[in-house]
Amino acid sequence: IPADEVRKALEAELGALERREARVARRPARAREGAKPRDVKAAWDLDARHHVEWYPIPHETPADRAAAWALAMLLTARLQGEAALSGAGARALATADLLSPAGRFLAVSASLPAGADVAKVRAAIRSAIDRVLEPSSTVPSADAFLRQMAQQAGALPDFQLLRKQLAGQPMADVLEAQAVLTIAHQEISTGLARAELAKALRGLKAQDLEAFAAKNLGAARRSTLLLEPAADE
Repeated sequence: IPADEVRKALEAELGALERREARVARRPARAREGAKPRDVKAAWDLDARHHVEWYPIPHETPADRAAAWALAMLLTARLQGEAALSGAGARALATADLLSPAGRFLAVSASLPAGADVAKVRAAIRSAIDRVLEPSSTVPSADAFLRQMAQQAGALPDFQLLRKQLAGQPMADVLEAQAVLTIAHQEISTGLARAELAKALRGLKAQDLEAFAAKNLGAARRSTLLLEPAADE
């Protein structure tokens, strides 16, 4: 969609969009190489709390990118079943994305209720990372997951069949859009077309993911951000 059409549609809903200078000056991202892990605390003007942690990971080859994506997917599934997180009222997910020019990172973001014990949340995430490849009720075996994802990535969904199956159901268009967004997220996150991602996944084994996690996701490589609401003025 041409950018001017998007702008016209937005202005029709929101009014004229003025161009303004950013209130906070942008700082160049620190290069991944040589950057030391660090812990940061910050405040913002939203009533929401988050703990975020991230790990620099390689992205030179399709195998690197596919392994990072697969581990993020498996880790998200593991986090959903982490009793210590749910007990603390926290919810978390993992992503693996390229943040240019700083490099590629695997990150975990946890939303926190007021008064949550951040140390327990961090410990729960660490436990999930350490056990990311252990099969459970929410996490399949790594080899089974890789085969399943390679098969799904190998071909586009049959959207005509999907529309027939969903005909007359509420929010059918949303479900179709969700399928498209899932495909887009896979390609954007990995920087690989679906066929390339499928090929890279077929070349991976559980031991490759285990080696990748052991080398790149150790606690010594972790940086964190604790984001909390600013105090009322």
